Amino acid sequence: MVAIWIAVSIGAVGVATLLDDPVGAGPRDSARPIIAGPIVEQGNELTGRDDGLPPIGLVLGQPLSADLLNLPVDQRAVELQRIAATSGDPQRLLELGTVHQQRGDTGAAREAYRDALRLDAENTAARVGLQMADAATGTEGQEAAAEALEQLAKELPDSQIVHFNRGWLNIYRREFDGALASLRRVQELDATTPLGRTAAELVDRIAEGQAAAVGGG
Repeated sequence: MVAIWIAVSIGAVGVATLLDDPVGAGPRDSARPIIAGPIVEQGNELTGRDDGLPPIGLVLGQPLSADLLNLPVDQRAVELQRIAATSGDPQRLLELGTVHQQRGDTGAAREAYRDALRLDAENTAARVGLQMADAATGTEGQEAAAEALEQLAKELPDSQIVHFNRGWLNIYRREFDGALASLRRVQELDATTPLGRTAAELVDRIAEGQAAAVGGG
């Protein structure tokens, strides 16, 4: 189990660092989705665990623009707030919610996701975002979010964003079988999308950890 956790943590942190630290990172891979941002200091994780992963947050299908990613996270939130207020585009509100989660402002993230739902009552990503905001509050929130995402996956069996975020949350919960099932479903739906490619990377990290655990046992 420890070997699995280490392998997944390294892989997930690597993806998050690539996405959220554009300075000096070389060409950005536009095929990767945006995963929750900066690594928090030990003892201050939004998950409440010394796990080495980024804070829990909604994973969207595409990264923010380079202009936004080059801004400090607080400035990024201000700029997205301005854009969201003038565009009337739910996607901008979803992006704003993910940035608030990176900042650790769960209340503001919830409000952004709710605003997106006011504009589009059927917006799947906003529904998932509300659950990922709950998950960021700690163990009880994670359990409630896991149950809600399970139901949402039954309601929307062909939604990559639902299955990916369900798998992403299960990594934090150390429910690796559940994570694998969700991430493989993402690949089955379309392995060529940003979410499909990132799901494949995380599946590989879990497999590496499983192999190491067997070899060490």
